[in-house]
Amino acid sequence: MNILIACFGLMISVLGVIHVVFIKQLDKETRMWFFAIFVTLAAYNGSVFIGECWDTGVGRIWQIISMIFIFLESAFAGLLMVIIIGFLLYSAKEKELLKNRLFMISYILFGVYLGILIYTQFSTSIYYVDLQNVYHRGPFYPIILIPPIFLMVWNLVILFIKRNKLKRNEIITFAVCMIFPIIGMVLQMMFYGILLILLFTNIANVYLYIEILRNQMEEYYKRETENALLKIDILLAQIQPHFLYNTLTTIKYICRKDPQKAEEAIEKFTVYLRHNMDSLNMERPISFMEEIKHVKAYVELQQLRFEEDLNVEYNLECTDFKIPTLTLQPLVENAITYGIRKNEQGSGIIKVSSKEYEDSIVISVTDNGRGFDPSKIHDGEDRSHIGIKNVKERIKLVVGGELEVESEIGKGTAVKITLPKSC
Repeated sequence: MNILIACFGLMISVLGVIHVVFIKQLDKETRMWFFAIFVTLAAYNGSVFIGECWDTGVGRIWQIISMIFIFLESAFAGLLMVIIIGFLLYSAKEKELLKNRLFMISYILFGVYLGILIYTQFSTSIYYVDLQNVYHRGPFYPIILIPPIFLMVWNLVILFIKRNKLKRNEIITFAVCMIFPIIGMVLQMMFYGILLILLFTNIANVYLYIEILRNQMEEYYKRETENALLKIDILLAQIQPHFLYNTLTTIKYICRKDPQKAEEAIEKFTVYLRHNMDSLNMERPISFMEEIKHVKAYVELQQLRFEEDLNVEYNLECTDFKIPTLTLQPLVENAITYGIRKNEQGSGIIKVSSKEYEDSIVISVTDNGRGFDPSKIHDGEDRSHIGIKNVKERIKLVVGGELEVESEIGKGTAVKITLPKSC
């Protein structure tokens, strides 16, 4: 029976690891947590399986091997509880887990448990395996149950403390995952010899994975839908009739004076429109230089009209990274339309820069235009800056980045995009 339970656990653990590696709907951090859970669960079940298969021999060597695998299965069971509580705290948006006091108590309890397990290898007072390779409980056996019981109870306490930072279905999922092993432990004490705690632990972790995966898939497809809608909003905001009319009218006049220049202008216009159209089918970030190409095409079209009144400078210290499509060009357009073209002189300078830091990439778009009140972006009063709001939401949805705006009326505007290097 124990070998069958361990085989079942090994099978679902291996399948879990494979699924975690290839499923794209899980975010990176959740993927890492479940990878740790399933690898630990596989080690737990593997230790039980080998230990049970080794149970038939007799003699000193067999005795030592059995003690080692009993130690391993107990240690991996305790470690699994610590990983799950770490995942709970991560789900509750806790950062720097190793410094978190709640989590600290969990791994202290695990450390105590591990110390007792090590002690059992050199004593017969808690449990031991005789030379006939038969497992026996010692007179102080209940001592070894105290740390894991405290750990299980403490996990439930943490779940109660953090309940307000979790969704209702997450609370239920983690509660089931923690209560099931407790039920298995109680039943195992009643039915000595059958590893019911292992069976219940396997079932609990499968349930945890299925529920979290379901939640993540819902969030994933929700983000994909929102991203698609935002791309359409941004696209419609960029291809406004007045820009098309003005550009085509400008090209019309250039055709009379300089056909060669008109041909170049039409090519730039084509590049601009093609990028906008192609962006509708872009599900993943594109190279930064591809986005810069789009920006330059747009800027050069505007310079056909405004000539020396419009100057754009590029200071690109790093370019080897990806960025969501339709991210930079809307910001440059906003700087031209509502920045430098609205100031008293009707002219100005826009600076586009990129810089690499240890864990992030920072892109800046600054202008010396009229400036505005940044709070109007968030309260929806100023529809002229809806493009900035849309870009901010897309950056957050697609790559988990941030967009910050600093502006002062009469002095200009600075928009800073911070992208994690992982994107």
